[in-house]
Amino acid sequence: MKTINTLMPTTIAVVLSLLLSGCGGGGSNEQTPTTSPTTDQGSGSTDNSNALTETQALEKITSVLVDDVILPSYQLMLTESEALQNTTSEVCEKSEFTEADLTSLQNAWRKANSAWQVARTIKFGPISDTYIYSQIQYMPIEATKLGNDVESILIEGETFTDGFPSSKHQLQGLPAFEYVVFNQDEGNAFLSSQNQGQRCAYLNVIANNTVTLMDEVVTQWQGEYGEQFKAGTGSFSGHKGAIEKYLTFWFEYLEIINDEKLKATLDTSSPGNPELLESPFAHVSVNNIKINITALEQQFNGATEFGFDDLLVELHDREDVKNEIALHFKAVHSALEALENETLADLIATEAGREKLTAVRTSITELRALMASDFVQVTDLAPGFNTNDGD
Repeated sequence: MKTINTLMPTTIAVVLSLLLSGCGGGGSNEQTPTTSPTTDQGSGSTDNSNALTETQALEKITSVLVDDVILPSYQLMLTESEALQNTTSEVCEKSEFTEADLTSLQNAWRKANSAWQVARTIKFGPISDTYIYSQIQYMPIEATKLGNDVESILIEGETFTDGFPSSKHQLQGLPAFEYVVFNQDEGNAFLSSQNQGQRCAYLNVIANNTVTLMDEVVTQWQGEYGEQFKAGTGSFSGHKGAIEKYLTFWFEYLEIINDEKLKATLDTSSPGNPELLESPFAHVSVNNIKINITALEQQFNGATEFGFDDLLVELHDREDVKNEIALHFKAVHSALEALENETLADLIATEAGREKLTAVRTSITELRALMASDFVQVTDLAPGFNTNDGD
């Protein structure tokens, strides 16, 4: 079992380094993490003198998932949402705006978005039951449609005093905020637009709503829902059922990365489909994927505590499988690092870039295949597979 003296789970430490790397300047280049992701190797002990029973091991994993993975991820998102709310409020109190004001809004969005890229990988429970995840980030959506939808409610002269004038989720979350502060279309760019006050009112509503939504999610995980997940009660059929529910969405997010974030944008040939980029205005689509993969790896490792890697070794004596999974994660990271600082928009438009992205997709597919075969067979955990195996 891993015992590390720290006040901050590894998940949060890694994410904070990514946040810091992603908030500099207002340039269009995607940001690359300054801290290389690491794989927690655990103790690898095969001493059975203090061996855990299966029940004890699964109980530990459910507790670690809540206390060291899920809640810290959601709490970080809530913290960065509050920072976005505060920055937006401070900037929008002004009667005139400068480049520095716009940069402040952009940097606050980058941090909130990076935190969201961690939180979004955990899409079940309260954040899913009422589609909160979709209100914070509706995807996929074409960039042109998003821009047109936002501009349509701004043109109508809406004051946003009663919140959102539309129930459309794409108008309520981070992508809409991104469009307003990063869009450079003539006439609609934030600093040169004729309705800056209206745009600011809209940004305030988005930021306030994001805080409200994330506060609801954190509160439920801190309370009854989190306790039920730990105990395997309520809607969960025991500890094993709770873990299988979690793993179902862990696998699903690997496919979201491979299919929605990569395959859809690559399209069938060059120049790809830039309309379907996840972050088409801020140009942080590659960094989003890097954060996603790091978050999924940290979840597998239980942050710095007892994770699925330890389950393989301490309960099943299969350090070989644990090490193989670690190598596959390393292969994904290496493929992502080969993208260097290029934007996804540029990568999908060239044959060299497309080859690099295909290598990323291949490494993710191979990781998922290993998890769906060896990991599932060894642990006897059966997540629900309702997908196309990342094809």
